[in-house]
Amino acid sequence: MTITAIHIIETMKKYVEEKQPISPALWLDASLKINILRSDFDDKYFELESELAILKSDLLSEPDMSVAKADTLIKANPKYLEMRKIGGKIKQIEEMIRIAKKYSSLKDEEYRTS
Repeated sequence: MTITAIHIIETMKKYVEEKQPISPALWLDASLKINILRSDFDDKYFELESELAILKSDLLSEPDMSVAKADTLIKANPKYLEMRKIGGKIKQIEEMIRIAKKYSSLKDEEYRTS
């Protein structure tokens, strides 16, 4: 089975939902892997962003097309929704990495003072 960023997110979500303890080492391992795998999301996000920019450029070349109308048409495009969802996953990954670092640091400090 190929490990993907989505697989890691779903696995960590399952641990949280099932109230399973997650060790600092597991947090760090998951965040390291997800950071490496996040490039797939970045690439797809940039591709969609570029496609939508080209579409907007094409729309604005039409007579009587305003920027507001072009923006509305772009936002109605399914690729816009896909781009927003991918952007949300990227933010989730970034936050997971931040939390994992902090959690691991706190647990390590807790362990040293015990």
